[in-house]
Formats: sequence, structure tokens, C-alpha cells
Amino acid sequence: MEHVAGHAGDAWNELADYLAKTEAAQGHKLQRQQIDLRRWAPFLPFLWMAIHRDAGLPILTCSGFDITPPKLPLTKPHFDTAILPTRKTPAQFTLSLATLNVGSLFVGPEGYAGKLQYLREQMRSFKLNIICLQETRSPAGLSTVDDILKLARRAHCGQYGIEIWVNLAQPIGFANNKPQFLKKSQVQIVHADPRSLLARIVHPALQCLFLSMHAPQRGRPLGERRTWWKETHEIAHAHCKDIPLVVLIDANAKSGPQRASIVFERDDTCSANSEFFIEFTSSKFVSPKCESIAQRSNGNMDVSRWHAPSSH
Repeated sequence: MEHVAGHAGDAWNELADYLAKTEAAQGHKLQRQQIDLRRWAPFLPFLWMAIHRDAGLPILTCSGFDITPPKLPLTKPHFDTAILPTRKTPAQFTLSLATLNVGSLFVGPEGYAGKLQYLREQMRSFKLNIICLQETRSPAGLSTVDDILKLARRAHCGQYGIEIWVNLAQPIGFANNKPQFLKKSQVQIVHADPRSLLARIVHPALQCLFLSMHAPQRGRPLGERRTWWKETHEIAHAHCKDIPLVVLIDANAKSGPQRASIVFERDDTCSANSEFFIEFTSSKFVSPKCESIAQRSNGNMDVSRWHAPSSH
């Protein structure tokens, strides 16, 4: 093994090596600055704010950053809307509604292929605006197929599941002989759980809430049924202030005998959940703001038409 000198005996390179080695022990030119970094430690994280010119920060002055308010444009003169001329446009709104317990929409072991498309075709054929479905057992999501908006709350442990469908191609009314349609952006989910789904319609001329629910069967414990109806009452009361509420429900309850403004001439006998159902429909938040309540009967689809008051 033979050592080869890195600088090959060049005088200037050898001098550079010597100066570099001796500088570590004794400075030849500049004295080492005695700086106490403990005093600078609080300022070092913010030093970049003073030297970075492209960070988008305000101008740094002797007293700090220049944060004087910017000059705002002159405000436009305010016009009193009370003195502006108004024009009323009469409009008539008619909503066709339906509710049904489908017993599973999922195409798994308990579902049927093509059931979704069949229901969509029925909805268009009957010219329904909104339908509420119970026991869908479908995944949660929002989708639009054939101009039908579907809002779905997923099932729980393979059970329950709730959905609201909105027909975006069916007019909800006419103003000046022009059809009025709902848009996807005008439907908002307010509350969702495996047994109830509350959606709000925010149309320029029509605002209301739709509540799709599936009440516990009479075979469930009394405490469980009472708790569910109490929680449902609280949900509706929390959101239904000055907006009409439309409830479409599989109540698992008979409507009971005729009762003014709640149960009309098509009265029925009482069942285990009738007390809870009648109490819910008699609540202050429901009457008179709740325009319609429809419930499933004998496994068939109930269809009702809700005539909204004219809007201007």
C-alpha cells in the first residue's frame, strides 16, 4: 500500500489545509463572536418574518408590521325596500306524496334485483313528487338516477334503513303558467338515523320539512317504544319552528277512533302504539304547521296530495 498525497505537493493547496486546521484552534483573521443564543431563542422562530420578502406579510416598520385597515370602496346608497314597487305573482303548488315499507331494497340475500328501477318507474308513472321509504337496508348515500334524487340513511346491523326520494322532473306547482321544479341543491338533510330521516326543502317559493320515520313494532319493550317516540318528538320540535312539517311514517300503530283535526272519518281501533302516535300528532309543533301525515297501511303504498297555500 502506497500513500498518495491528495494535493500532490501543490504549495497553495497545502497552505489551505494548514490554515483550515489551525483556524479551529486559533483564529487568524476574525475573532469568534460571543453571542448568547438564550437571549435570541424567543426571536429565532420569527426571524423569517423580517427577512422573507415573498411571504405575503405586511410591510415591517420600526414599530412592527403595518396593519392599518385597507381603504374600502364607497358603499352604495341604501334604498328603502318599503318604497319600492312590488308585484304579486299568484302560484299554485300541489305535492303528490307517498310512503311505503319496502322490506329491503338491497340486492343481497333479502333483496330483489331490479326493485330500485321498478320503484323509480312507479314514481314517474304516478307523477309523485316525494316518496319516503322504510326498512330499505341500503348503504348510506346521495345519488340521482333518472332525475330522481335519493337520500339514504344506512341500515344498522342489517336492519332498518330509511330513505327519501325526490322527483326532480315532476313540477311542484305553476307560477304564471310556468312549471316550478325542485333542484338537488334545494334539498338538505337535517337529521338522519337508522329509523328517521329529516330533509328540508328550500325552494324560493316553498319551504317545508319532510320527516320519514319507522316506529318500533308493538312487540318491542314498552320502555324502548316510549323512548323512541320521545326522541322523535324532540327531533321534530328542535327543527320545526316556523316551517311546515310533512310526516310520512310507518307508525306500526292504528290511528284510533275519530278525533277532530287528527283522525278523520276513516277511524280505526287502538293498538299498542296508538297512544304514542296520537300524542305525536297532537303536539304543538305539528298543529297547525303540520299539513299532512300519512302512514303505511296493510303493506300498501299510501298516496296523498298536499295542497300548499299560494305563494307570492
